[in-house]
Amino acid sequence: MRTAMFGGSFNPIHNGHMEIAVRVREKYGLDRVLFMVANDPPHKKIADGVKADVRYEMTRLALENHGDLEPCDLELKRQGKSYTVDTLEILHEMYPEDRIFCIVGADMLLSIDTWHNAPELLKRAEFIAVGRPDSGGEAAMNEKVKALEADYGAKVYVSGIVGPDISSTAIRERVEDWRPITDLVPLKVAEYIYQNGLYFPEDTEKIRQRLKADLKPTRYAHTMRVMMKSIELADKYDVDRKKAALAGLLHDCAKLPPEKQYELAKEYGLDVSNMAQPIIHGPLGAVRARRVFGITDNEVLSAISCHTTCKSRMTALDKIVYLADKIEQGRIY
Repeated sequence: MRTAMFGGSFNPIHNGHMEIAVRVREKYGLDRVLFMVANDPPHKKIADGVKADVRYEMTRLALENHGDLEPCDLELKRQGKSYTVDTLEILHEMYPEDRIFCIVGADMLLSIDTWHNAPELLKRAEFIAVGRPDSGGEAAMNEKVKALEADYGAKVYVSGIVGPDISSTAIRERVEDWRPITDLVPLKVAEYIYQNGLYFPEDTEKIRQRLKADLKPTRYAHTMRVMMKSIELADKYDVDRKKAALAGLLHDCAKLPPEKQYELAKEYGLDVSNMAQPIIHGPLGAVRARRVFGITDNEVLSAISCHTTCKSRMTALDKIVYLADKIEQGRIY
């Protein structure tokens, strides 16, 4: 059997990680690729303070239905910093009959002899190097391979596999900048990011937390999917993405029990006597978004107000939130 370790922070895992793993598995006849989620990498801190169990859960979701690509929490169970040399020792104990491989990026390969206990590290696995768009090409890797073979007797293979130009950093930045990520990460990962407010700007995260406390779990999950879809549509049709994100996030902020809706309408001075109960939450939500969540943008408030009923002369933002509410991934009609 051939077992490979593919280590990383996976903050978040993305389609590039998975494509690389599949292509390396096919080229080198690997039986399993273990996505080793780092606990506390010695060479860098975890961006945005995302906890290890959260990164592991995203990895697990991404790898569902990929039997030979497996999430691994081995490093998460250990205390202290995660050193690859120690992880490889445990893998040999777990799979004593297997050949153990380690998949590394070109940037890592070029500095691998500076890693903790490098001489022992390079004995414990065969290394498969994959290029990246910013790696400077295979020439530098080939020179490094010769040096590692001569100095350490290492077995290193330059795969020639170049991953797509995707980075976890760019995905985090896209979330913060209200840009879509569904073409860069598996859908379940994108939904998990939004459902948990990962990488959100601080002010938006405060709104999300309040909504999660106010709404039923199913309503909250729908709300975050509408936010995600609103951003996608705004990006596609060149509409202000932040406004779309806020309107999508708050479109059901008044989707509360009927008695609570009538109580708030009275408190806000909103006449709902001629409204059917199922549509009250639109106009009421616009008032609540302004009074409770501090939204003053009239376009955002309009999109919240008419997302159920529509109206004449709808703006592009109005239409986007209306459509997002109807076509988000959780809808079954």
